[in-house]
Amino acid sequence: MISVFMIMYLFWYRPLDSVFALRMEVMNETTLTFLYYGMLCFTDFVPEPETRSLLGFIYMGVSLVNILVHLTFLALASCNKIKLRCKKC
Repeated sequence: MISVFMIMYLFWYRPLDSVFALRMEVMNETTLTFLYYGMLCFTDFVPEPETRSLLGFIYMGVSLVNILVHLTFLALASCNKIKLRCKKC
């Protein structure tokens, strides 16, 4: 529930400086909420092992997408900094 409250806080008060940072933080909290609730699927609520295995792949996919989004923006920011340094030289 803390992630849900954090999402509400981010939308209401907008404590971050840029819109991009706010969107990334909301994406992180939404992903965390999805993954927290996804952990319930690995308990006895889902009795079939095949279904748990499929849900495990979905769980890994959601985690991987979140990581790839962050790595993409990190690489783009690094490329922009390198371009600016090359223009200064």
